[in-house]
Amino acid sequence: MKLKRKAKFYFRKKINNWLFVYFFLGCLFVILFLNIFNIKLKPKIEDILVYEVNKSIYDYIFYMFDIDILTNENIMNIISFQKNKDNEIIAVDYNFNMAYEYLSDGMGKLYEDVDKLKIDFAYFDSNKNIFLIPSGMGTGNIFLERMGFKVPCKIDLLNHVNMGFKTKVTNYGVNNILVELYLVIETNNKMIVPYSEHQFGETYEIVLASKVIMGSVPLYYGDTIEKSSAIISS
Repeated sequence: MKLKRKAKFYFRKKINNWLFVYFFLGCLFVILFLNIFNIKLKPKIEDILVYEVNKSIYDYIFYMFDIDILTNENIMNIISFQKNKDNEIIAVDYNFNMAYEYLSDGMGKLYEDVDKLKIDFAYFDSNKNIFLIPSGMGTGNIFLERMGFKVPCKIDLLNHVNMGFKTKVTNYGVNNILVELYLVIETNNKMIVPYSEHQFGETYEIVLASKVIMGSVPLYYGDTIEKSSAIISS
């Protein structure tokens, strides 16, 4: 009877030891995997997401403005010039009220039509703004990119936007200058991946109008003058 009890006790102790070993190895595997994920896989997955999101935002912004805005002849009235006695451009100024009106309209249109912002990516759930990326994509191996567990990554699109004008004045032939008016949009998005989050964005420049007028840029400016307006923020 005592031998049976000792045998049962020894058997249970052996099972407990093996369970402890399996538990320890399981924890070690999880820690090792998380370390590999953070060091190797996560940066690659984040690079893929940043590229896809920035590309989609660029397409959205590029087609955001309708033909009425891009062909509005009055838009050049936002800019004014200061000239010296030799008819040379020495400074570029902005009509503040007109610039603010255009920028306010542009910001309103940006967020009014934000539902048209489409991220054309197979692993994106547009209803929840969540990417479900196979962990195999982080390996960079074409044969493994669709394999592995899904890594959830949430994107907060356009959570902050700055918008302003930039003017570029360049000598263009003899006694002529080329005036280009740009709309500059700085975007900021937030990405939330397992165990971390970070901000990312891009700066986009859209040519709104260009015009050749009489004048010249002094040589001490290097043939080009650039001037940015004040910005508005979302």
